[in-house]
Amino acid sequence: MIPSAVSGTTYQLDGTYSQSKSYYIRLTLTDTVGETTTKIITLATEPVMIDFFNRGDGVAIGKVAEASIFDVGMDTKIDNGTMLCQIDSGIWLGDEGRLNGLYISSSGTIYKRENGTDIQL
Repeated sequence: MIPSAVSGTTYQLDGTYSQSKSYYIRLTLTDTVGETTTKIITLATEPVMIDFFNRGDGVAIGKVAEASIFDVGMDTKIDNGTMLCQIDSGIWLGDEGRLNGLYISSSGTIYKRENGTDIQL
């Protein structure tokens, strides 16, 4: 825990961290008035093209396999031009140009995008 910080200062976390595991980092900031904001980011595994989970029942593409699942750590284009990717801490499912489709924000709000215009559902 860092007791106080100065804007623009860099802090380094001590310790040894495996490149074959993902980590969630929670940063909570409190200003001098007492207002608090929290941000959680994911520190992903090292990038690899394909990896198999050590028990042989999981596979990952674009990251290290961490569980018995099919896990993709990169934007994904499906043959018909549909994209599934993370943008702005949310998820996009729609066309490659991101003009038509669905966007789910990190807060869970769902938007339908038609010709580049977002409509909240």
